[in-house]
Amino acid sequence: MAAAHFNRVARERGLPFTAVSRGIQVDGSIPTRIRDGLSLDGLEPVNDVPLELTSGQAEAAIRVLAFDPVSGDRRGTSEVTYWSDVPLPTTDYTAARDVIIGHIDALVPSLISVEPPMRR
Repeated sequence: MAAAHFNRVARERGLPFTAVSRGIQVDGSIPTRIRDGLSLDGLEPVNDVPLELTSGQAEAAIRVLAFDPVSGDRRGTSEVTYWSDVPLPTTDYTAARDVIIGHIDALVPSLISVEPPMRR
């Protein structure tokens, strides 16, 4: 959900970044309520099937943002920014979306001076 909204904002603002979505304890599928909410917002999930975070992925990221605690074996040496105030989206998608978008709007200015990673 957050990755889909970030990627929309990044495209609209011409930022050279793409968010990926990873989880700590992932379900086998994206909950219908989240999929439906994204669809109503004109978006699609970044992944069709939730994927678990690895330390290598975390270390390769420019930023690691999380809703829940990330253990050391998953984050490696990466610093994690927690968005722990986001309501549970399966309970209230709209409230969760609004808090996430607020966080994204606060994050974007800090990315303006960041060099995007080299593409291989």
